[in-house]
Amino acid sequence: ALDRGQSGSVTLDCLVDASGRVACTVASEDPPNWGFGEASLRAARLFRMAPATADGRPTNGGRVRIPMRWNVGE
Repeated sequence: ALDRGQSGSVTLDCLVDASGRVACTVASEDPPNWGFGEASLRAARLFRMAPATADGRPTNGGRVRIPMRWNVGE
């Protein structure tokens, strides 16, 4: 994609665990099959978020959708 100057966008559907780590799947990818989904999943491994809480304690199961845009030359 980079060599061809192709930009793309991805939306990830993620679950947040009690430690703030995310486990994501690709909900949408445009254009498909250019590797933007895979690149977004690799990047998401580094993400940390505030977990959902119950009675003031962190819990598993928070859900978040993360839009990502991959731009070439910007």
